[in-house]
Amino acid sequence: YDRLAKINYSFYNAETQSLRLWGGEYFDHNRIVVMLDADAEELTLNAGALTVEEVVTDDREYEVFFDYSRLPVNVIGTEGVTVKLEAPDLIPVEEPRPPYLLIGALAAGGVILPVLIIAILLHRRKKKRIPAPVEERPEPSKYSYVGKINLYVTRTASGYDIPPLTYNLFRLPLGKVISLQEILEECEVREKLQGAEDIYFKAGANRNLILTNNSDCTIIKNREILMKKKSYQLTLDSKVDISFEDEVSELTFQYKDLKPSEAW
Repeated sequence: YDRLAKINYSFYNAETQSLRLWGGEYFDHNRIVVMLDADAEELTLNAGALTVEEVVTDDREYEVFFDYSRLPVNVIGTEGVTVKLEAPDLIPVEEPRPPYLLIGALAAGGVILPVLIIAILLHRRKKKRIPAPVEERPEPSKYSYVGKINLYVTRTASGYDIPPLTYNLFRLPLGKVISLQEILEECEVREKLQGAEDIYFKAGANRNLILTNNSDCTIIKNREILMKKKSYQLTLDSKVDISFEDEVSELTFQYKDLKPSEAW
């Protein structure tokens, strides 16, 4: 079974190893290149640390090196770090049990069975319906928002046309989680799009946007259906199509970068 590992890299002074480096706000948003074999990825400092996520399916051990040339200070040090990841445990499979209750009920004869069915029906009438649990919002993010969302409501249940909309994500505070319904309300859309309140966004690493789908809407990105109860990374210029729970309303949005004139 897949498991997502969250890896944090922190940096310390070589002479005074208890002294942690680059934890001040001055260094936030500066970039360090992380090199793994032939691959290189540029990550952003946040509170003196770099964070990356990767899926772990088996035991892994590898060396990681860092390029500090983009920092506003001179750094002496080329040592890497060894990352060890353990494979997740498999979930045990339970063997099916024989249906003892069903066998006993059938053996009791044709008289007891109708009485049992009547008792079950009466019990169901008296049993109160338990409301479905309210979906929880995802955990706040440690990253800052960038870019904007361009929204195009292509079909509504009422038949009214809604002009193209733009929502500036850059203005949102650090760590905030926002639903699609909240975005539409801030854009003054009065049309009710069922399921929009259970589609969430938060900022991700490397200027990505994290979409979490807790709705029963049909959400498609690049011909890939985004499953319920899962989160997905959207890179800049990603396009996503949504068919809402009423099976009528439809919306398309694009995650785009901001021009300098649009930042404020």
